[in-house]
Amino acid sequence: MKNFTLLLVLLAVMISCSDEDNDGAKPTADFELTVTGESPNAELTINNLSSDATSYEWTFGAQTIIETSEEPEPENIIIDKAGKLYVTLRAKNSEGSDSKTDSIEIAGYSAIKTYTDITFGLNENSTYGRFYSFDTEQIYTANLINGENGSSIHIGFNSITTSMLQFVSPDNADDAGLAIPNATHTIVDNYQSSPVITVEEFDSMTNDSLLVDMTVTYDQDVFGSSTIPNMVFFELEDGRKGTIKAKELNSDNIVTDIKIQKY
Repeated sequence: MKNFTLLLVLLAVMISCSDEDNDGAKPTADFELTVTGESPNAELTINNLSSDATSYEWTFGAQTIIETSEEPEPENIIIDKAGKLYVTLRAKNSEGSDSKTDSIEIAGYSAIKTYTDITFGLNENSTYGRFYSFDTEQIYTANLINGENGSSIHIGFNSITTSMLQFVSPDNADDAGLAIPNATHTIVDNYQSSPVITVEEFDSMTNDSLLVDMTVTYDQDVFGSSTIPNMVFFELEDGRKGTIKAKELNSDNIVTDIKIQKY
């Protein structure tokens, strides 16, 4: 009987301590944000100032390397997009939850995506594809394009001779012998005698500083083997801009490097 009584006393003490720890209070979400460096290599530091919380749910903007976290203070968060970054915290305990959203301005320029040795076939008889998608990061032959994936094709290639080479918009791919279903529109500038981005600048490009203010104007021009390496400029329907370095012409294909804005 004494043992049972002692057990009840201990249980009452434990419950009392638990109540004192939480004290029936709902949590308050609070935090501070600081940034070191500039995009695309800025690093976010979080100081969690929340009270009475037992768990946390963080949500970050798309320009961070992680989208969510349940750590009290997430670390090593790299930001690769310039502009305003939004962060939301939901703090929770057994009594409820509280949320806070804050933002911080990120300086610098945004990240780019780089594609190396993308090889386009010169014509429909080539074993190489002539249509590229930045969504799937694949090149397609004409027989692989259909109503389901046609809208994901971003640029095509066409040639008549080695002196008449041309990248084309998907909605103008009939020049390359294919009508793409659900085609999107890409503005393409195939040749500039004094390119706005040189080969040397392209090779050293690590962010979108040269692309962000670039104006791309559609032309019906072509380029030839004598101008390779040749710089081609384009703007996708979603507004992302990029440039193609046509660097090597072979008997049935052309080899390129491509750089495009990530955002």
